[in-house]
Amino acid sequence: MEVSAMSGPKTKRSTKSNPNPAPKPFGLHAFTERYGTEEACRDKLYRMRWPNGFVCPKCQNDICYPMEKRHLYQCQSCRCQASLTVGTVMEKTHLPLTKWFPAIYLVGTDKRGYSATGLERELHIGYKSAWYLLQRIRTAMVWSEWDRVLTGTVEVDDVFSGRPTKAVSVGAVRTRPKSSSAYR
Repeated sequence: MEVSAMSGPKTKRSTKSNPNPAPKPFGLHAFTERYGTEEACRDKLYRMRWPNGFVCPKCQNDICYPMEKRHLYQCQSCRCQASLTVGTVMEKTHLPLTKWFPAIYLVGTDKRGYSATGLERELHIGYKSAWYLLQRIRTAMVWSEWDRVLTGTVEVDDVFSGRPTKAVSVGAVRTRPKSSSAYR
């Protein structure tokens, strides 16, 4: 068994791997290192949109030609042009993906809610652009959960905002799996 001065004894790793490992949380610095370039963001969007490779939305052909300057993919068969951002919150915007990705990360990971002023300061963009990003992201977050039916144990937490005579109640909902022993 080898021993390194810095790391201690090396051991064999298990050959079995988890097919669905839990995502490891990381901070904004690590996030921007991973998705700090347009190319890295486009690669991630490509893998999310077409996990098994390109498929034409019109004819289902799997061969395409990238149109580098316009960031489109053209189908070889029907010549349909497909974009990575169509059907997403990033559709029809001129903001680069290097602004969208960290904005989605910041809004999605902040428990208290993120402000347009905070996005403006963090992303070095104008207030109108920050407000626009925030509205699109919030709308997408609401619509992605719109058609889900809650099952199992449902927990509701109330928060009151305003004066006691004119309080507004806001509820947050979390579901628990029935078989989870961590909540018992």
